[in-house]
Amino acid sequence: GVIAPNRTSLGWWNAPPSPVTTDAQWSVWRRVHQRLQGDQPFQVAIATAGPEAGRAWIVGEDGEPGPSASAQVFTESFVPPPRLLICGAGDDALPLVATATGVGWRVMLADHRPAYLSAERFPTARERFLLRPTDDLAPLRLGPETYAVVMTHSFKHDRDWARRLL
Repeated sequence: GVIAPNRTSLGWWNAPPSPVTTDAQWSVWRRVHQRLQGDQPFQVAIATAGPEAGRAWIVGEDGEPGPSASAQVFTESFVPPPRLLICGAGDDALPLVATATGVGWRVMLADHRPAYLSAERFPTARERFLLRPTDDLAPLRLGPETYAVVMTHSFKHDRDWARRLL
């Protein structure tokens, strides 16, 4: 799993691949963990042979020198998982949220009923938004990697959400 700042295992990524003994290297793995929580793609490079074997860095990060000319390097790219916006937080959204988060999607819920958006009802949802389709949707940060399911079960609300999202 990913190595947390307290040097314990977190998550699905088997890292670091070699023993980490310096604070500088722990710093790299802490930044990798932080970036895995974000929405931007990035690359991690690890020197696999040569005088720098075992050294890791985030490619393109300011202040991180690249490898020496004699190093052999393995580079892995990380792309954030897709985001799923579910419009409607009724009971039928419960299994959809659980399934989508279970396969790694970042789930956001939007509903105009505060009681339906509770963390107790949807503990795995990444974000919950108290919104109607007529509200400002900027907080949703919709983009090309955002998918949507409209399931308010009110024809008017479904129609309004579909119009705003298309």
